[in-house]
Amino acid sequence: MSSDQVAKLAATIEVLTGAVHFLIAERVAAQPEAAQGDLLHILQRAFSTAPRPEEAVTGRSALTPGDMALWMPIVAAGMMDEVRRQIGRQPEGVTHIVLGRTSPGPASEVAERPSRERQRSAIAHFEAGRAVA
Repeated sequence: MSSDQVAKLAATIEVLTGAVHFLIAERVAAQPEAAQGDLLHILQRAFSTAPRPEEAVTGRSALTPGDMALWMPIVAAGMMDEVRRQIGRQPEGVTHIVLGRTSPGPASEVAERPSRERQRSAIAHFEAGRAVA
């Protein structure tokens, strides 16, 4: 994949992610204020749970359960924090990752995300790879 293709893909993902955040925030904001907190936790827990094997997309190599257990809660936490920001709530900003957790539990335990240093490291790694290509 060329660097131009990677840049276009990254831009597309960013736009689509923003659209998903907006749509979820719009739906959550339309609910009664008393239900919004619980709804956010339920959505985050649902996004943190890996699909069952029969729900997997066919024709592609499946991610390992370990990959799913690690990354789905991170993505869900980031997504729901952005939704919280958009509807005027404080993001939860969980500070560590729980490895190997697949059963739903309290959202604060299930939806962990990496620290800023880890995110910066990932960005630096991506940019270094792009510079080499």
